[in-house]
Amino acid sequence: RAEKAWKDLEKTVAEGVDPEGTIIDVVRGGFTVDINGVFAFMPSSQVDHKPIRDAKSLIGLKDKFRVLKMDALRTNAIVSRRAIQSDTIAAAQQEAMKNIELGAVVEGTVKNITDYGVFIDLGGIDGLLPLSQLSWRWIDHPTDILKVGDKIDVEVIAVDHDKQRVSLSLKNLEPDPWLEAEKQIKEGDKVEGTVTRIKHFGAFVEVFPGVEALLPVSEMSEENVNPFNLYKVNDEIEVLIKKFTPQEHRIGLSMKD
Repeated sequence: RAEKAWKDLEKTVAEGVDPEGTIIDVVRGGFTVDINGVFAFMPSSQVDHKPIRDAKSLIGLKDKFRVLKMDALRTNAIVSRRAIQSDTIAAAQQEAMKNIELGAVVEGTVKNITDYGVFIDLGGIDGLLPLSQLSWRWIDHPTDILKVGDKIDVEVIAVDHDKQRVSLSLKNLEPDPWLEAEKQIKEGDKVEGTVTRIKHFGAFVEVFPGVEALLPVSEMSEENVNPFNLYKVNDEIEVLIKKFTPQEHRIGLSMKD
């Protein structure tokens, strides 16, 4: 019976078919899978894409398994359940990529948050929402405005079908504050602003809602000053618009002038 079971499995694999089996035991480093009389080994890494918290809960699970290796001399086999999941996920991703259009506004769920951006689940594929595309205002970290599980609308700003990469923007769904600032601000104006960030080379000041400008150390005073001693975040100060190039999203400020 064992010899027949082995030959049947060899025939099934040769035909390119993934056989069905049942997880019957937890062993060191993985699981024993009964495939119609052949006891195969499945490493823990080949069980699932998601972490398995309780290995024993999988005993009795019936599913299809991909045969990774067969040793006829020792009549043992190594199988994978994860490999079949990978095929299913890849097919779903390819189908989802067909429906992604540049410029489209889509709903997604925050899946993971990193220092450089947020990964959004778009239903089959993940898109990257970079830190720079979160808001027109300065954001120190994505967790300032988002958390895992949030559902948000985002705009598709780049699609790479070959690499299956999608880039997203949240700030594009908001009015561009620089367009409004261009109507209300001009070089030579004195404006009230709020200090938002302080660096060794100067201070960033929000001179219009959503519009930040740099006040360099050299423009703070005729004397050599330390910006950390001169200002603190949220200070309200009056500054001079020394240079304004809205096309480049840049404003140069001066205090000493």
